[in-house]
Amino acid sequence: MPLYGFECTACGERQEILLSRGEQPAPCQTCGGELKRTLDTPASYRGLRTRPPGKTCCGRDERCDTPPCDSDGGCCPS
Repeated sequence: MPLYGFECTACGERQEILLSRGEQPAPCQTCGGELKRTLDTPASYRGLRTRPPGKTCCGRDERCDTPPCDSDGGCCPS
């Protein structure tokens, strides 16, 4: 089930709710008002991030001296 962002039209409370396709959200948990869906930016996955050509994920021009950058062309965690 997808996670959708909603904002209450009465009190402005923001909520994230798991909904099946076509399912409507329950009223606001804070005041009982109507929830309106918000346009949220999806989260990024670490493995799917892009970086500028020639840079490691650390922002360096060359790989680090310590693992994992020094093995298999990997990159250190950020």
